[in-house]
Amino acid sequence: MKKIKLMKRVSIINTIRGILNTKTKNKITKLPIIAGKSVLSFGKESKILIKSGGRLLIGIDGWFPKNHTQLFMGENSTFIVDGKVNLGTGVTISLEQNTVLEIGNGTFINPNSEIYVRDKISIGSNCAISWNVTILDSDSHAVIDENGVEKNRNSPVSIGNNVWIGTGATILKGVSIGDGAIIAAKSVVTKDVPSNTVVAGNPAIKRKENISWIL
Repeated sequence: MKKIKLMKRVSIINTIRGILNTKTKNKITKLPIIAGKSVLSFGKESKILIKSGGRLLIGIDGWFPKNHTQLFMGENSTFIVDGKVNLGTGVTISLEQNTVLEIGNGTFINPNSEIYVRDKISIGSNCAISWNVTILDSDSHAVIDENGVEKNRNSPVSIGNNVWIGTGATILKGVSIGDGAIIAAKSVVTKDVPSNTVVAGNPAIKRKENISWIL
């Protein structure tokens, strides 16, 4: 089978812009950020915090090299990179003001996936997030119950280590996903998922347990 060579074009301007908005924890021995075809927007006091030995790749790898990767950071927002993290081409990440996004080592986010942060979203190490995945920690709009009480529209999302999220899946607010879990393609996750469990469907329900998978 003929190998497909991925297009890798580095944007010097966006790389520099990213580095200027980066703070490093402990010693960094290589460029902390490398940006390709991307749109980067940084609000006042927003920052990317890269821990020791970490690196953030933005829009370098992917099957859709013409698509821009977008990173929007609101005022006083923080993006914590704990190791090597890869944001594929066409990925959109948006942090509103005073929010936090944390992603662990070895996690990659495939093309055209979207993450919208209004509170806090944490994603562990060695996670495989497929293409067209959506992760939200908010309803975005107010929901009023039958008593006229507004429900909390924001609630943090926590995704453990070594989680595989299939293509087209949606992770909604307030969800916690345990280590080693598998989210089947096009699932809509509205409730917590135990470790080493497969869930599928809309809404997603448990299909198998005590499973494992290899990256």
